[in-house]
Amino acid sequence: MASKSDSPRGKGARVNRAADASLDFLAGGGEMERRIRAFDWSRTRLGPLPGWPQSLKTALKIALNSRYPIWMGWGQDLINLYNDPYIPVLGKRDEWALGASAREVWKEVWEEHLGLQADAVLLRGEATWNDQRQMVMYRNGYAEETYFTFSFSPLPADEGGIGGLFCTCTEETRQVLGERRLVALRHLAVATSDARSEEEAAAIAGSTLREHDDDVSFSLIYLIADDGETARLAAGTGNFGNVPWASPVISLTPDGEKPMPPDHWPLWRAAAEGMQVLRDVNGTKALPGGRWPEPATTVAVVPLAKAGHNRARGFLVVGASPRLPFDEHYQSFLELLARGTAHGLSNARAYEEEKKRAEALEELDRAKMAFFSNVSHEFRTPLTLLLGPAEDMLAMKPGLLPGEATEHVKVIHRNALRLQRLVNTLLDFSRIEAGRAQACYVATDLAKLTADLASVFRSTMERGGLTFAVDCPPLPWPVWVDRGMWEKVVFNLLSNAFKFTLFGQVTISLRAEERREEPTPSPDGQSPPVAPSWPSSAVLSVRDTGVGIPAHELPHVFQRFHRIEGSAGRTHEGTGIGLALTYELVKLHGGAMEVKSDPGVGTIFHVHLPCGTSHLPADRLDSESAQASPAQDGEAFIHEALTWLPEEVRTAIRTDRAEPIVAAASDRPRVLVAEDNADMRAYVHNLLQSSYRVESVPHGVAALAAARRDPPSLILSDVMMPEMNGLELVQQV
Repeated sequence: MASKSDSPRGKGARVNRAADASLDFLAGGGEMERRIRAFDWSRTRLGPLPGWPQSLKTALKIALNSRYPIWMGWGQDLINLYNDPYIPVLGKRDEWALGASAREVWKEVWEEHLGLQADAVLLRGEATWNDQRQMVMYRNGYAEETYFTFSFSPLPADEGGIGGLFCTCTEETRQVLGERRLVALRHLAVATSDARSEEEAAAIAGSTLREHDDDVSFSLIYLIADDGETARLAAGTGNFGNVPWASPVISLTPDGEKPMPPDHWPLWRAAAEGMQVLRDVNGTKALPGGRWPEPATTVAVVPLAKAGHNRARGFLVVGASPRLPFDEHYQSFLELLARGTAHGLSNARAYEEEKKRAEALEELDRAKMAFFSNVSHEFRTPLTLLLGPAEDMLAMKPGLLPGEATEHVKVIHRNALRLQRLVNTLLDFSRIEAGRAQACYVATDLAKLTADLASVFRSTMERGGLTFAVDCPPLPWPVWVDRGMWEKVVFNLLSNAFKFTLFGQVTISLRAEERREEPTPSPDGQSPPVAPSWPSSAVLSVRDTGVGIPAHELPHVFQRFHRIEGSAGRTHEGTGIGLALTYELVKLHGGAMEVKSDPGVGTIFHVHLPCGTSHLPADRLDSESAQASPAQDGEAFIHEALTWLPEEVRTAIRTDRAEPIVAAASDRPRVLVAEDNADMRAYVHNLLQSSYRVESVPHGVAALAAARRDPPSLILSDVMMPEMNGLELVQQV
């Protein structure tokens, strides 16, 4: 009996199994395994699959089972074979590339990029390497910008020598474009950050986009007009010539669809719906293609709105590269470009608005200072006419004026002096603010001048129950100061100390603050003797044991018009200019001020004046050396300070005693007057005393105590007073 293996059926099975075994090198090859098996290889020089060289089978088995894009060219014809990961690289050529010559598959890039490298592999066995090499391919029916990293390696033949080449490759187009576009976005952000107007921001953005014309073929930036009905071309790149693509003004009112090329872009639709992508745009004249010779055919119209904002400030019209597919990555890039441009426009607009606000405030400040200056000048004339006759009347022989009239004249004189001081302070401050303060610096014995000025305040300090110490030893060198300004500095600080010190001591001192030069080591390592010291500045200090300043108020002490609310003092009167003026006067001397305070313990002000003249303008130096006497301005400070004293003290120190204020008959209604201004308190008292029993007190606490002791029929109170203001008094009553 014949065996199964000898039967015709058994022989056929053995042949099929052998054929299948000869194609084992294709196993696991996925889609390309199927195609290679189905391909008619007899039409190529490779011939049927079973007869392929073993080296080719081995290499192909490696390629088909790899996840890395690989293609191979076998023989001198470089017959093309590839694996599944390489299919996307071919694009539409995948339909016919299998079995074709690699020279034909990549004919547009072969001569420039691949041919010489393939010859080096086939003829000399030299492997090659390319990193992110740019190649323009027509794999999808148009010239496409691509980037590949690839290597060519020789494939050995069975009989020896080189049978073909083996190529591993990675397409890195997306990575290269991502890095390039990131650079463009960074350049745009940096360039527009310094723009100071929307027009400038648009121009800078357009100029920046021109530098990145590999991704932006052309760009047009339209800004919406203030009326919101039109958009005006603010910047553009690309050579449009006299064609309607770059219309200077476009209406934002929809007026129906218009054929392409339009006489304007659909900005109104972009404002309502977001980005508009126009494809296959063709006109009477081709659109600019940027750095590429082909015209752009895809255009995006993107509203310029910051992230998180719906309202657009304009529109960006961008031509896409004709050599890249307009995919979601390209669209995202253009949206980021629009946001970056919108951010630059927004920042520029904010700068413009802030600049306008600053200019308006500056103009208002100038107007205010001019007003202060003009009003101060106008006030000086009537004040002079008030002070002159008042002083003449006070200088009359005793008896020519009734005693009551003399007291009235004294009130007029004191308050005219106070008003004159306030006017002069405003005038000085307005001159400093306007930069018109004219200082005249003279070499001065500052210790003597300061001691003389301080002496003016001694009797007032003592009458206020304070110990007054003046510690101004001679300085070894003169200090260059404007004497009139220095008088204001000293008087303001002493007046401030007296005002807020109810008991204890006020001390004014002047010292030389010294500095010592550091020794410099000699070359032999031994230090030379310490250089002699020399004074670097004079330091004026005014210390008091007053109410002190809260810590949160210290940074604002020298701000103009700033007043510390709720601080106990001899009076609440004041403009908040005194310390601000003092600070500015010290700055005019190249000096500095500082304040330290402990609430309930006291305050100390330090004034530092540099020595020498290098810090002063040369044209403002005066060689005069004679010392001046204390300024007449001190009289106004003293008269005002005296009004802060209690009534009984003021009455005791009057040179011409007036008739005392006598209460009316006991059956008359009782009126309680609370007023911290002594002259106003006395004036109201005198007005009422003929008809009422009047008691006058300087603040709310005294008024509340008097009301509890003897309830009045009427309380007449000021609002702003020390200790307790008028509103608090009413609440307590």
